[in-house]
Amino acid sequence: MAFLPSPAVAAASMGCGRRERLAASTVVFRPTSRSPAMSTQPVKSTTTRAPAVSADTAAAAVAPTTNADPRLAHFPGATFLHRDPDILYIPDFLPPDMLAALIDGHKAIVASTPAPEASLYLNAAVNADVAAAGTSATTAALTAAEALDERELPATAPAGLRVGVPTDVVRELAPTWLPAVGAPADASVLFDDSLVWKPRPGAVVVRDATTVHYREGEGVGPHVDGKDATVLVYLSDVPAGGATVFPRVGVSVKPVKGAALVYCSRVGLLHYAAAVGAGSEKWVMQLLVDTVPDAGPGGGGMVVDYATGQVTYI
Repeated sequence: MAFLPSPAVAAASMGCGRRERLAASTVVFRPTSRSPAMSTQPVKSTTTRAPAVSADTAAAAVAPTTNADPRLAHFPGATFLHRDPDILYIPDFLPPDMLAALIDGHKAIVASTPAPEASLYLNAAVNADVAAAGTSATTAALTAAEALDERELPATAPAGLRVGVPTDVVRELAPTWLPAVGAPADASVLFDDSLVWKPRPGAVVVRDATTVHYREGEGVGPHVDGKDATVLVYLSDVPAGGATVFPRVGVSVKPVKGAALVYCSRVGLLHYAAAVGAGSEKWVMQLLVDTVPDAGPGGGGMVVDYATGQVTYI
């Protein structure tokens, strides 16, 4: 589910900070194996930026606060591309056999379901526009608001095909993705897209789980996800185009098969999927997860007994 950007940035766990670094240099992240390389390249945006800095300087600016985060020890090779709010890059997040199984599952759903597309997403709205009129006014408006070059994502581009991932698959993967969002590996996993159920101590809520197949020329415009944590797993390499771009903080990530991005995009970290380049395609899995209990009167969490509806604040 995608939401239009908001000027406010709310605080949450796993580094969903109150501000974005709007005067940052642009860091283009092109990982190679387990030792990623970083370079500074321009990404056109209305954001005012400081002068470009070297990769070493950019890494040093992030490094002082990263050692305390247990996810860096849990996931070898993990790197923060941005802090407060966090963008965490994790190489080798899922093994090759699981990547292939997720792609095969997507294809099986498409082959066996008359209308497989997940409809509660920006992708579906853009696809409907393009099918009806040959262009998407929504994409045009979103890219214009960020002063993006239309060549990065033309308004005529479809937005990929997004389909749901079965809950049993999400549960099977939970020991991997739960620590990535800052939750215990044995936390309870609830599934709800209505926003009625809330996270509680020892439990997280998966709002949605999908895979997306982007063909050549396809991408999706600038948006925020509206959840405490997004886990974006690259199921394939993308030789040309297809970067995940966070224009307001100057971060662009080239998809690498098996790697994951974990970030907080409740109302901040606006991002987009640049159009896939010639001769390429892009496969991703996305989990949208709420991890932060509602604050009670005493500043603690809200615990809900879902059988009785009784609410207890801690």
